[in-house]
Amino acid sequence: MADSEPEAGPKIVHVAPEADVILIASKPSCQFHVSSTFLKNASPVFRALLSGPFAEGHTLCSSGTVTVSVADEDDTATLGVLLDVLHLRYQAAPRVLPPEQFFQLAVLCDKYDCVSAVTLAADSWFRRAHRQYTDFSSRGFMAAAAAGLGMKDYFRALTAVLAYEHSTRFSELFDKENRMLDSRALRRLAVMVGLRPADDDSGAGESKMQREAAVQASA
Repeated sequence: MADSEPEAGPKIVHVAPEADVILIASKPSCQFHVSSTFLKNASPVFRALLSGPFAEGHTLCSSGTVTVSVADEDDTATLGVLLDVLHLRYQAAPRVLPPEQFFQLAVLCDKYDCVSAVTLAADSWFRRAHRQYTDFSSRGFMAAAAAGLGMKDYFRALTAVLAYEHSTRFSELFDKENRMLDSRALRRLAVMVGLRPADDDSGAGESKMQREAAVQASA
């Protein structure tokens, strides 16, 4: 039997020139070399992780570097976009963000509590994507992203377009056979368009994104 070829190592992306944190993502495998200063300034979640009583904070303080694995559910490409923005590397970020990835970005911003840090970039992405992506599902993703990012003007404009310029029913966004949205998108959009109460699913795991969507949908 011929020797098998060695597996390729993870992709390495140098986001910060003087990185002291390595974020390891798995979908697909990638190592992001980033700066704790930028992460902590942009995200209270990272600030607590890297400055608080957690093992990661102690390791960073004692050795000057630390490796952190992000959740398997975090999309690697979208995480890379977010990290570019958090490090003010706007030139490295895409000029146009596809609607589904835009929604994934909003989910990550909600998770790491860094919505305010991406507002400038998100405004540019919305303006470009709104002109380029005009189908029903794309606008649904963008509306959900707008709700999660607290961008009320875009949310209202997109939901108005969905309601008045498309014959497709809102319920089509929830047709599993269409496979347009994953379970997280379904929960958030269900709240957004009023097909599901904001406190459904026991409410215990409800994120800020869901609460914001519910508030904006009723405004």
